[in-house]
Amino acid sequence: MNILKQPLVHFLLLGLFLFIAYSWFGNDSDFDFASQEIVITPGRIETLAENFKKVWQRDPSDSELEGLIEEFIREEIYYREALAIGLDRDDTIIRRRLQQKMEFITDDLSDQLIPDEADLQEFLNKNLDVYIRESKFTFQQVYLDPSKRIGTIEQDTNALLLKLNGLSDPIGNEMLGDRIMLDYRYNSVSESEIRRLFGQEFSTSLASLKTGKWMGPVNSGYGIHLVYIAEKTESTVPELADVKEAVMRDWQSTNRRETNEKFFIALRQRYTVTIEQ
Repeated sequence: MNILKQPLVHFLLLGLFLFIAYSWFGNDSDFDFASQEIVITPGRIETLAENFKKVWQRDPSDSELEGLIEEFIREEIYYREALAIGLDRDDTIIRRRLQQKMEFITDDLSDQLIPDEADLQEFLNKNLDVYIRESKFTFQQVYLDPSKRIGTIEQDTNALLLKLNGLSDPIGNEMLGDRIMLDYRYNSVSESEIRRLFGQEFSTSLASLKTGKWMGPVNSGYGIHLVYIAEKTESTVPELADVKEAVMRDWQSTNRRETNEKFFIALRQRYTVTIEQ
């Protein structure tokens, strides 16, 4: 049993995080908001130099480093003065940015949890519909518009079906039907894409048709279709090894979201919330 997965351990980690966070942000060695003194530590200077190097791919010169320090001092003074007169209060952008920063920190906490093979397999089993390889079809379709064939649609469908199956080549017969704003030929199209283009009824019917023969009628939201399936690939359930990278990514994303929610619940329990109607 992985102890890191236990809910009690999650809350203990969150409590530890709160303690560390308040220690970090409540007692920053660079700043003292209660005074008007600003101390630029060697660590801060190193951070400024490193940030410069990441952008420009070189170390800053002495004059450039002095400029970085002066810009930081300017930023810090404006920041403190803005806090002193309450410019941070009731500012939606600042509130949301601070919320994001808190969530980023809990994201870092959740990223420390590394799933094993059993975790990933369990996640895959619970979310098979996301990773299943859909059926794919390579097919052609000829459309018949019921509004143009009132009273003759059934007769026309049967006659056209007989004619198509009597031809030696199934390709190039799109002009035998009516015009429609859909392609005549589709190559290796997934079931979900077919459902999007033609509708659920057409997609369901397509799965039951034989290959290598014109068949129909197949109904869609547009009308009647005759369909020739050249190739059909059945849906398959993937092995973990085949989708491990995607499962790992999704597991981490889900775990990150759940950890954030647990963290918020733990924080909310510290507050009494009154909603005045």
